[in-house]
This record gives sequence, C-alpha cells and structure tokens, in this order.
Amino acid sequence: MNLCFGGIADIKREFCVERPDQVIDVLGLMGDTADNIPGAPGIGPKDSNEAYLGSLAVLKKYLNNTDKLKRKS
Repeated sequence: MNLCFGGIADIKREFCVERPDQVIDVLGLMGDTADNIPGAPGIGPKDSNEAYLGSLAVLKKYLNNTDKLKRKS
C-alpha cells in the first residue's frame, strides 16, 4: 500500500474510521502485504471498511462462515 496523507482528516476518510488508531483494525481485517499481515479470509479493503463500520454482527457473520469460502486456485 503506497499512500500519502496530508493529515488526520485524510486518514479518517481513506480508511472510513472515526479515529486514526482504528486503522490498525481495518488493516488487520483486510490484510497488509507490506507488513505480512494475512487478514481475514475473503475480506478485502471494501469489506473490511463495511465490517468495521457496519457492526460487530457483520464481522461475526464473516468469521462464522469462513468454512463456506472458496480458496483461490
């Protein structure tokens, strides 16, 4: 991920978070190849923002159904 931010407002807007310290949660969900963080299976950047902002129920739905995800070949 090669991003440049001018300030806190840019970070909040880019990651759809209320506080900059929440970025680590979003990165943990979607994964971060630069830091060798695999992320949650089947959850990408858009899904991680929706899961984080939506509710814990959305995240639980993803995690409770990981057995139904198909692996990439």
